[in-house]
Amino acid sequence: MLDVASQLKGCKQLDVKRASRTASTPLTPTSFRANSRVAIRRDLRCRAATEAPVKPSRGASGLDVQGLRPTSPAAWKIVSQTLRDQKVRMMSPQELYFTINKEVPIIDIRPPSEFEDAHIDGSTNIPLYRPITGWDVRRVARRMAFAFFGVFNGTEVNPNFFDDILASINSEVGAVLVCNLGGTLDATKGNGAGTQSRSLMAAYEAVQMGARKVSVLKGGFLKWKRSGRPYINSDAQRRAVASSIDAIFASAKGKPVSKQSLPQEHALGERPAAAKPSHPAKLVKSSAAAAVAPSSRSTLIGSKDDIFGTAAASKRRRDPEGLPVYTPEELNIGQGGDTADCPFNCKCCF
Repeated sequence: MLDVASQLKGCKQLDVKRASRTASTPLTPTSFRANSRVAIRRDLRCRAATEAPVKPSRGASGLDVQGLRPTSPAAWKIVSQTLRDQKVRMMSPQELYFTINKEVPIIDIRPPSEFEDAHIDGSTNIPLYRPITGWDVRRVARRMAFAFFGVFNGTEVNPNFFDDILASINSEVGAVLVCNLGGTLDATKGNGAGTQSRSLMAAYEAVQMGARKVSVLKGGFLKWKRSGRPYINSDAQRRAVASSIDAIFASAKGKPVSKQSLPQEHALGERPAAAKPSHPAKLVKSSAAAAVAPSSRSTLIGSKDDIFGTAAASKRRRDPEGLPVYTPEELNIGQGGDTADCPFNCKCCF
C-alpha cells in the first residue's frame, strides 16, 4: 500500500517538473526524442503502479493491521470491527456438530503437533503459525525473543497460510475456523471489542483477501472437547485395542478364548497353566496389582460400566481409582494371566 502511494506521488511530482521544464526550455529534435523515451518509461511505471493488485501489508512479523502490531489493543479494535462489518459468525459447538455433514470446510489453524494430538473429525489443518525456520538475522532475533521468556520452540507466521486458506474456503458455504480458545466478538468486562484469538486473526486475514461467509468456533477446540463432542486423537488406536480386549473378556464368559479369535497384536501364544491358589479368590483386585501394572489395568477395564451389562454395575465394588473389581469366576478364565485360557500376561486379575 505504501509503495503504491509513494509511486503515485512520485508520478505527480514528475509530471509537474516535466510541465515546468517544457514551458521554460525550447525543445530540439534530439532532446525531444530523449524526453519522449523517458516519458514513456515513466508512464509505464506509473500505470503498473496504479493497476497492480493491492495486497494487505504483512509487516515484519508476517501479520500487520494497518501498520499496527497485530497483538496490540489498537489493532484488535480494528480487527474486531472489521469482523463485525463482514458478518463473521461465532458458531457454537452444537451448531458445528450439525454442520459437519453439510460439506462446510472445517479449518483447524492450530500447529500441526496439536492437530495430530486431537482434532475434529473431517477438519483440515492449515496452521497460522509454524516453528521458526532458517537462521537469518530476523529469525535469530525472534528465537532470542522467545527464549528470553523461556519459550524455546518459538513460532512464526506460516507463509503458505494465506494462499492455502483462501483456496480451502468454499465460496458458497464459507468455512469454520478452529483454534484452541475461539475468542469472542462480544464485549467483555475488560474489553469492549471482545477477546482476541488466533482464529479471529485468521478470519480477519481471510476477509481482507476477499473471503466471505467465514465463521469461528466459539470456545475453540477446548470447548468442543469439554462439551463431549466427538473428535479424533492419537489414542484412537489404543481405545480400539481396549474395546477389542473388552469384547474378548465378554466372550470368555462360558467359553475359552481361542488363539485364532485374537487380534494379531494380542496373539501371544500358549503358556502353561499355573497351579491353582490354595485359598479361594474372592475380590481379586488389590493395590499391589495396581502397582504392578497400572497401565494394563486401565487399558483392560478402563470403563466404569460393567462389561457384562448386568444390573450389578452400579453396586459393583471399585478400587481407589474407580475401576470395577472382578473375580476369576465372573471372567471364567481361571487364574487370570497365568492360565492357558487367558492370552494376556497382565496380572490384573490378582
